[in-house]
Amino acid sequence: MALLFGVILLIHIVTAVIGFGQTFFYPWMLLKVKKGYEVKYTAGLIASMAHVAKISDYLLLVTGLLMVFVKNMGFHHDWLILAICLFVIMRLFSGVFSRKTTSELWSIMENMEGEQISSVFFEKRQR
Repeated sequence: MALLFGVILLIHIVTAVIGFGQTFFYPWMLLKVKKGYEVKYTAGLIASMAHVAKISDYLLLVTGLLMVFVKNMGFHHDWLILAICLFVIMRLFSGVFSRKTTSELWSIMENMEGEQISSVFFEKRQR
């Protein structure tokens, strides 16, 4: 049983690093963009990362719940209820913000002429 818990815990930690790591990597990527083709490449990379993050979010939830059941903890711990609430809130807000940012990025790309990046892109990324 301890081995099973250890394996689930390892998966849980790796999944958290993958899921939340991309959140911190995403703004850094936008700061490094200088040319038009880099914007298009970055947008595609961000879309791929968003797909991986969605999968990792649900895997994070499943492994967390599995750890609760393997350890037979029950749901009477405050930190556990708080963690599940934070997960739900995070999922709701991350979907809203990522969609808004992605749609803004695509609209800027559509208005680009050649390799010149619109000044709107630089203004938006400074926020």
